[in-house]
Amino acid sequence: MFNRHTLFLLVLSLLSWIVQANPDIIRRIIPFETTKDVLIINCGAIFSYLMTYMIVAGLFEYTNPNEKTKERTEGMYKQIALSTQSIVLCVCYAILWMYYVDPLLPYYGYYDVHEYSVVEFLKNLFCYLFIFDTWFYFTHRLMHLRSPINFWKHFHMTHHQFVDDTTAFAQDAVHWVEAILQGPMGHNLIFVLVPMHPIAGQVFGFLTSVYAIGAHDGRMFDFNNHIKHHHFVSVNYGLYWGFWDYVFGTRWTDGKYVHANKLGSD
Repeated sequence: MFNRHTLFLLVLSLLSWIVQANPDIIRRIIPFETTKDVLIINCGAIFSYLMTYMIVAGLFEYTNPNEKTKERTEGMYKQIALSTQSIVLCVCYAILWMYYVDPLLPYYGYYDVHEYSVVEFLKNLFCYLFIFDTWFYFTHRLMHLRSPINFWKHFHMTHHQFVDDTTAFAQDAVHWVEAILQGPMGHNLIFVLVPMHPIAGQVFGFLTSVYAIGAHDGRMFDFNNHIKHHHFVSVNYGLYWGFWDYVFGTRWTDGKYVHANKLGSD
């Protein structure tokens, strides 16, 4: 199923992601100079991100062997609708951050005056994976809290309404507050804490998005068994791997969670 046409679409998605995530690239193509031009760039970025999402998730769903039942199709359309709302708001947040906050960060332009080597690339990769996964794990746990603020009811339940009808499109089918918290905020935090090459950071972000979409597809790309989280709720909070789940005892196992409650209770 994954032939040269599929590869072309994935490459197109990556290029689309890099362009929408780096306003400087757009500035060099179209030399906008005023603040109001950010709105035009924002519209282009939203379209670009939505195209990436539809292509990648669509490829996963197209190749998924599960029967395309009426229930699955209806769930997929609902996931697309929720995802579109989340994506639009996340891109608006990300563009505003990159225009007005990024230039104020201590490591902004770091690699303009420092050499970018293989060692620096590996440092970037490790920092990105560790910091983002840590942020994702603990904010994900936050979304499951019932008191003093019921984050579960007001935010996270939106995503957990999908259990047996989960498709690749469910990745961004979340409440918009959760979408911003666990997406661009986690991504931006890395640039605050450590030097990160902008292009490398966006490539890591793109691959993370593809990985997360694949995790909701529930097949070979679900390395961290995220589908178990949708069924048993209080397990497998991590994104890339189970490090923090092992540390805090929230990793799913047959023996420990065979009788775990499903949707609606932790």
